[in-house]
Amino acid sequence: MLYAPDGSTFTFVSPKPRVYHEAKIVVDRIDGKRAFLKSGPAAGTSVVTVGSAELIGTAHGVEEG
Repeated sequence: MLYAPDGSTFTFVSPKPRVYHEAKIVVDRIDGKRAFLKSGPAAGTSVVTVGSAELIGTAHGVEEG
């Protein structure tokens, strides 16, 4: 789960290898390391779990300083 500048939440999904898209999610609650969603990608959708920071940088032109 990632946060947009406006506070909304999203994740990256991968419909096929080396292709990534932002997908809006709405969080119901967070319990420890688990987020329970009100809405988001369909069950079974491949979701990025490692490397999201790099995808944000690539998608939005942000680099480490």
